[in-house]
Amino acid sequence: QSRQALPVNTPQSTPTQSASTPTRTATAASGDKRVDDVVRVIAETGLCRAKDVRVLLMKQWEMASNKPAVRHLDAAIKFGFIEQIAVRLEWGGQPSANILVLTQTGRALAEAMGVKIVRGQYEVGMAVHRNAEHLYVILEVADILAVESYSRIDPFPAFVPTSSGNYYPDLTAIDPTDQRL
Repeated sequence: QSRQALPVNTPQSTPTQSASTPTRTATAASGDKRVDDVVRVIAETGLCRAKDVRVLLMKQWEMASNKPAVRHLDAAIKFGFIEQIAVRLEWGGQPSANILVLTQTGRALAEAMGVKIVRGQYEVGMAVHRNAEHLYVILEVADILAVESYSRIDPFPAFVPTSSGNYYPDLTAIDPTDQRL
């Protein structure tokens, strides 16, 4: 089955592209199966934290090291398929972490590969909280609650109407004694 060539790194999708940034034409996909996997994982799962994407890629590729995942994430960024957003951390001994978001070029690649793109954590979280650091903390807390045996953890619950407008809780969960948090 032949597929249409997809231009990659077009000026419309990467306005900060410099003359030294490579451009490629992808036939059927990016030309690199593992870069395709990076785009596919983000598009299909909606995950946005780089560490989550790396873990999923490591499982998919059956690798114990995260170095190939890091290398292919960097390639996907370099070729304009994903944007990396650094967020400042105030815990865990690291000064920052990264959020990954598909660019228009990345979305086009995912569509060309036949991937059903889901609404991502970043899009949903930013629509409510408008702050990447806050979103990252919410996702970290959701992970902590999961480890502590909480269930039905929802990092993006529906709003609660109040007399002064709608309130958007950061997350909801059911604790181990079946109480809603």
